[in-house]
Amino acid sequence: MILWRDKWLISAAFILLWLVRLALWLLGYNRMTRRLTLAAHRPAPPARLALRVAESIRLASRLTVRPTCLVQAVAAKWLLVLRGYSAQVHIGVRKGNGAFEAHAWLVSDNRIVLGGDWESLSSYRPLMEL
Repeated sequence: MILWRDKWLISAAFILLWLVRLALWLLGYNRMTRRLTLAAHRPAPPARLALRVAESIRLASRLTVRPTCLVQAVAAKWLLVLRGYSAQVHIGVRKGNGAFEAHAWLVSDNRIVLGGDWESLSSYRPLMEL
């Protein structure tokens, strides 16, 4: 059962997915990531809220044209930042099938909020944290 507060969260997630995608296109990666580091010194969200945010991003992503893992992780981070909490976007790479594969995931309080689990992400070499 989806509650009203979850409908608002899903709506916000949908809007943020498009805004992040647009910001990456207009501002570029470097300028947008500078804005992400501004909200670094906040408390970690409660586990329940982090799960609700992750689920809202997953549901809203179904309605968005192929959102990348980076767009999803950044949108989830902003949903948490707007509620007064912090999380870190991690970006890593691995070599698979002869080519490099990049992936982004969201971590808060040493918990993966969005983008996989520790076992599936262990094959990625971390490049940066936002």
